[in-house]
Formats: sequence, structure tokens, C-alpha cells
Amino acid sequence: MMSSMVTSGGSAFMPPNVWAGLSMSLIYVLRTTEYATLPTRISPTNTAVFLYSAFQYSIPPSDSCLIRTDIQIKLTHGAWCRIHHHQELAISKQALVHETTLPSGYSNIIEVSICNVSTEVLQISRGMPVAAMALHQLLLPQVIEVAELNAFPIIGVRDSVVH
Repeated sequence: MMSSMVTSGGSAFMPPNVWAGLSMSLIYVLRTTEYATLPTRISPTNTAVFLYSAFQYSIPPSDSCLIRTDIQIKLTHGAWCRIHHHQELAISKQALVHETTLPSGYSNIIEVSICNVSTEVLQISRGMPVAAMALHQLLLPQVIEVAELNAFPIIGVRDSVVH
């Protein structure tokens, strides 16, 4: 359960002295079936959590499929998340995740769209990690018009800073 992982001043995965200055944001997760697997981090420093398939799928070459996770999430106010490729799946299985962003306040079941770009049938098994989900802080931009931008450094022009 989520509450058993949270401690005062940090969590079981991220002690306060490891990532000083970073705050944790909660993702509320509901398993909608007994086949759902809670998202997990594979290491204490991993900023994304893995999403897992709730069912078995066979995806023919050059075809796409919506993979059910059977988890429903609710993001806290001021956060948004990005669902993106799972590196091992992308490299070893030649599968691409159609990247998706979920807005602040999102509250729905997660499905992952996977495209099989290999020449062989892609087998997805129940409980297999299929995507990564990274949480981001929502920042509201304020546009300020200026007469010139010369006062701001521009990096990357012939490896020097131009003023």
C-alpha cells in the first residue's frame, strides 16, 4: 500500500538526504481488476515508474495494440505525467510506445499504445513492463515581451557564450 511506503521526511525509495530539495508528489492508484500491477520504480534514483500489462497480447509485425494496465490513476493538482517507451522493450523487442501526456487532474484508466516495428509477432505477457510513466510539475508560463535579448546568454554558438 502507498501509505506503508511514505515516512516522515522521505520515503522507502527516496530518503531525504539522497535527493535534498526535491519534493515527492503522489499518484493515487486504483487497481480495477485483480490482474493489475501497481506501478513500481526499479531503483531508488529512477524518476519514472513502470506500467505493467494486465493481460496477454500477440501483436503482429507492423501493427499496434492498446495494452490494458487495469489501473486507474488520479494526479494531484499541479502535476502532469508523460507515458513513454520502456527502454528494454524498445531495444530488445523493437516495440514503440506512442508517447502520451496526461494533464493535471487526470483520473482515468491507463492504456498503453504499442507499435510492433519488428518482423516477428510481439508477445506481451501478463505482468510484463510495457511503458514508463514520469511525473512532472506543472509550471504556468508567463510571457514577457522585451525590446532585445542581447542581455541573456546564448550558449552553443561556436562553443562560446555570446552577450
